[in-house]
Amino acid sequence: MIYHFIAEHPGTTKTEVVKHMKGKSALATTHKIIKRLILEKKIICIPDESNSQIHHLYLDSKNSFNILQTKIRELERSVSKIPKPTAEQIIKIVKRNRDQPIHSKITGNMNDAHFLLLAISLLPSTYDKENLYLRITKIILEIAIRKYSAI
Repeated sequence: MIYHFIAEHPGTTKTEVVKHMKGKSALATTHKIIKRLILEKKIICIPDESNSQIHHLYLDSKNSFNILQTKIRELERSVSKIPKPTAEQIIKIVKRNRDQPIHSKITGNMNDAHFLLLAISLLPSTYDKENLYLRITKIILEIAIRKYSAI
């Protein structure tokens, strides 16, 4: 949750993260998680120029995990712009095209999704690969449903 909060609020402060986590995580636990994310180089901590007591948190743009997370978010945004078909449209499409292979009809973002799956597999085992795999699988299904219905 902390990682995602920082991803959605670049430049947020440690204090803002603690406020966000209030009731969800103890203060010491929140600080421990922030420290671990910094040590794992998933996030960077930059002291404020005017007040060194304030620390701004950002995703480390050089980290492979963060690069993949960013690419997945971009892919999710682009897929969400493709119109989603209604249930009736899906049934009609399946009946009309049941003898033709789906994979021959889907193009575009699917190649990006396959590349991301390969890239995720190359991450060290310390990363939360399962969450990334689930997100990519969801994207692939969305692409298939939305693109296939447009044919």
